[in-house]
Amino acid sequence: MQQSESVQFITISNRKTFAFFRWLVLVLLALVAADIALSFLPGSLGDIAENHYVAFASAAILLLLLFLRINYFFYDDSYEILHIRSKGLWFMGVGEDINKRYDFPKRKVTDFRIEKTFLHRTLYLTLDNYASETRKTRSVDISFLKDEEIDRLQTSLERIVAKNQVLADRGE
Repeated sequence: MQQSESVQFITISNRKTFAFFRWLVLVLLALVAADIALSFLPGSLGDIAENHYVAFASAAILLLLLFLRINYFFYDDSYEILHIRSKGLWFMGVGEDINKRYDFPKRKVTDFRIEKTFLHRTLYLTLDNYASETRKTRSVDISFLKDEEIDRLQTSLERIVAKNQVLADRGE
């Protein structure tokens, strides 16, 4: 009797962190609008907002968040399809090219690498194209995943690549 191998599916998401930063952007935008609106009021309330310190500080934090390129990341390797989602923090994709959605069979993944630079990490997936001899590379920003989530992601992809290598060696 052959013992079946237990398969552990992995789902990774930074939804809570992303929701916090989305909320922060909304609050900062509201502070900018409130500071500007208060400056038009006569009297002591208008005097408080006269120099726009709150608006400038909020705008500086918003620019920092834009520079950091905070994004939502979702990875699910359940069953035979890999699901990867990446969505930018800014509404309507302002200044971002990271809104990506990938769904492809696990058997297409031939290799992967994670590039780490200062404040930025990117996942590169190499996919086989069975219709031709070419290979495709897909990239996803994973900068705002925790280290243990990146370890789980790496473990999952290593398992998938190893399984695909065994199948390729057997000619399947």
